[in-house]
Amino acid sequence: MLFCRSYLRQRRTCEEHKAELEEENYHLCSELQTKVDTNCQNERQINQLEWNYIRCK
Repeated sequence: MLFCRSYLRQRRTCEEHKAELEEENYHLCSELQTKVDTNCQNERQINQLEWNYIRCK
């Protein structure tokens, strides 16, 4: 009986840990997507500035 309780507690702990990791993964993916979006905006702005610079020459 003690083994069953220990197993159930361990299983619940594993499920809790998995849920925490999934939540952290979600937040990290969201943060990464924000950085990717910012990077794309910066690249577009750089390209526009380079184009403007070339036109002014």
